[in-house]
Amino acid sequence: VRELEFRLAHHRDNAQSVAFYGSSTMRLWPNFEQTFGPLGGLNLGFSGATIEACVYYFERIVLPRKPRSLVLYAGDSDIGNNHDANKVIANYIQLLEKVDIHLPGIPVTLISIKSSPTRERLRNTIEMTNKQLEQLARTRPNTRYIDLFSLLKSKDGSLDESYFENDLLHINSKGYRRWNDALMDHKEFIFNAK
Repeated sequence: VRELEFRLAHHRDNAQSVAFYGSSTMRLWPNFEQTFGPLGGLNLGFSGATIEACVYYFERIVLPRKPRSLVLYAGDSDIGNNHDANKVIANYIQLLEKVDIHLPGIPVTLISIKSSPTRERLRNTIEMTNKQLEQLARTRPNTRYIDLFSLLKSKDGSLDESYFENDLLHINSKGYRRWNDALMDHKEFIFNAK
């Protein structure tokens, strides 16, 4: 978190950004600045972030930026720490309650939690959590769920390892390119909020 705060202190303009908040999946996004910076994207990802940590640090990291839109990705580390879908969703609800209190009405994008070859044994929990995230988004105004996990699958439904780094946990630039394209399909909702 301190490394993120240091980076933000030297960032040109943090106010009224589109905040991408969450785990190292956000932090490691290659070409983030070139892809989303011109649209107001601000990377607020931090290493080892769980959704629980995102709830805890929300006021410290997100609120000072006064974002006009929020894109959330977290949860795979929680599930990797043996939290079940209900626990992850309960933490998402806590985070969204903070958004509603402090940033009422802003667009919120919930990105699906990805599985990975390393966490294949947890895939059922991840998929169950994603179904609940999708349902959660449907119950909230100005909230959208975007399934990016499916873009990492082969035609037979298995994970395509060509989208992952050698650690088989983090996605690589090829995977992120697919995610960039998918998010740009939602450009109006994510980036054009006033």
